[in-house]
Amino acid sequence: MNKFKHIFTALLLVLPLVLAGFTGASAKAAESSNDTAYIRLHKLAFESDKDLPSLPGSDDLLGQELTGDQLQGGKPLNGVEFTAYDVTKGYGELKGSSTERQTIIRDNAAQYATDGAVVGDPQTTKGEGTADFALPVKSTIETGKYAVYLIRETKSTTAELNGNQSVVKAADPIVLIMPLNKTSTKDDPLHIYPKNQTKKAIVKDLADLDKLDLVTDKNDSSVKDAILGYGDETTYTVSVVVPTDVTSLDQFVLTDTPDPGLNINTGSLLVSDDSGQNVPGWTMKPQLSQTGDSMGFKLSFDKAQLAPFAGKTITLTYKATVNKKLIPGAILNNHITLNGQDPVKANTPITTGGAKFEKTASDTGDGLKGAQFLVTSKGDNKYLVDTGKGYEWVDLPTGFDAANYNPDDLDKGAVVLTSGDDGNFSVEGLTFGEYALTEVKAPEGYALLTEPQAFTVNAASYDDENRVKIENAVEGVLPHTGGMGIYLIILIGVVIIIAGLLLFKRNKRHEEI
Repeated sequence: MNKFKHIFTALLLVLPLVLAGFTGASAKAAESSNDTAYIRLHKLAFESDKDLPSLPGSDDLLGQELTGDQLQGGKPLNGVEFTAYDVTKGYGELKGSSTERQTIIRDNAAQYATDGAVVGDPQTTKGEGTADFALPVKSTIETGKYAVYLIRETKSTTAELNGNQSVVKAADPIVLIMPLNKTSTKDDPLHIYPKNQTKKAIVKDLADLDKLDLVTDKNDSSVKDAILGYGDETTYTVSVVVPTDVTSLDQFVLTDTPDPGLNINTGSLLVSDDSGQNVPGWTMKPQLSQTGDSMGFKLSFDKAQLAPFAGKTITLTYKATVNKKLIPGAILNNHITLNGQDPVKANTPITTGGAKFEKTASDTGDGLKGAQFLVTSKGDNKYLVDTGKGYEWVDLPTGFDAANYNPDDLDKGAVVLTSGDDGNFSVEGLTFGEYALTEVKAPEGYALLTEPQAFTVNAASYDDENRVKIENAVEGVLPHTGGMGIYLIILIGVVIIIAGLLLFKRNKRHEEI
């Protein structure tokens, strides 16, 4: 019994010490929870053609997390880097009210960032456009003083550029004076909302759209396609917004890559500012295919020489030519990328036209091979020539006679279409409009057509179901294809026969008398 009494007495003596230890630990924990301010930065982007809104909580910069309509259209922006600086010393050397001193630091953020000390690692927004900071309440530079922090956007653009957006106005610097008037923890941080203004980084389209023939795209009724023929030249314009932090980027490189069917004339490339003056400091390297075809270009800028254009728009102009690889009814485009990010294509694709034909026997409907045609204009006075770089229309020789066709009488590049074993043949690379085929050689054993065969090129003329049938009659039989001329001959023949019969009857009547 005495043994237990001694143990109980000892416990009573130790208990106050134990409780004091717990109390001290709790007090220390409470004190340490106020040693760090936890900040969650939400990066929001707003379109540059609208004024930046005043978000709830922006007066004192700190507040609760905002959602939905409270964001007033701001969209999270990833890939933006922020750095925190301890500017306690600089703040202490200033005169005036706290608000006045904060304004001075914000207005001269670059200077105070240089004079201050970086706190921790720079943080880059990710996920929902957020970046977290854990900032000591007491300055680690000015011992014993409550810290003053400058949080500054140090890199606006990275490989995570969102939706072809470029920052044209960086977020205003943020100044935080410790201790903050609201408590925070890692799981329940205080929220700040720096705002950027952005606009499309790249906008690309054909120049002089009002002078081009356009047709509604087959796959997207909201898109218009420009109709060009083989060898036709067009001009592209590309507007590029230079980001505000261009000098902090690893590079500023634009790469243009056309679809097969389009050759880029790299020698025509010009780069100018919004006043039309040339932008200096760039080098261009043509990109070529294995066959030597132009596959676009790579344009590299000297960032230091581009710095005066930060936040402004520069314009690229260059010419492109349609080649034979463009299939009628299909569309082609070319794509430009900035620093290897997602490609941006021109708003107006390019398409070309063509037509398909079938040469058949008028009596059996079988396909006939070996028929040859010149492609001629609707007025039949010009014929199509392939120069090797595109199509040209050349005047037919005076007195040209298809029945006595001699290839030497025409340009060596004359486009001559020949029907295949099944009678099928086609022409590609024509703009929309009216054309004709003039037969210069009939299939063996068949009569040559006496009239040009008109055909129309449009958005559907190259479809198989719209193939144009051209019939030939067996040699010695008057063909029923070839226009109204044959019917006139038949009519004249009938008239002559009737006149002959009447004359015969008249003469016979005279003999009987």
